[in-house]
Amino acid sequence: MAVNPVKRREGKVVHNSVWTTANKKKVIEMFACGSTVVEVCRFLGIHKSTFYRWLKDERKGDFQRTIELGIQASEAYWIQIGRDNLENKSFNTSLYAFMMVNKFNYRSTYSKQEVEKKETKTTTVEVKKAVDVESIIDKLNESMKEEEPKLLN
Repeated sequence: MAVNPVKRREGKVVHNSVWTTANKKKVIEMFACGSTVVEVCRFLGIHKSTFYRWLKDERKGDFQRTIELGIQASEAYWIQIGRDNLENKSFNTSLYAFMMVNKFNYRSTYSKQEVEKKETKTTTVEVKKAVDVESIIDKLNESMKEEEPKLLN
């Protein structure tokens, strides 16, 4: 793996044409074989922060498209590895799962995820008909006055 030559201009490091056609082809090959972003950065001779800065730079559209497709190709490669080894008893599934979580942010439904949850309890009261309590009490009072108490014999 060759690292691109570096020039110094006024004491600062300047990368010579890092994104060449040859390098683009090699990056595609690397991702197709399951390489990581760190491995691609090392090949290109750039720091990881530069790599991610270029991914955000609107002027680097070709780089962005290539990397997006490359990362998908790398994920597909590793998924295929897992699929090919479903019945292989000597396949290290724990290591494979660890790698998929760290490399592609895969999460198991059983894994504990630290998520801050805020619970708010709200009570909803649904009123189907409006009830005038005072009028009901008045009617009860009137009916009690009208009825004469009956004496028990």
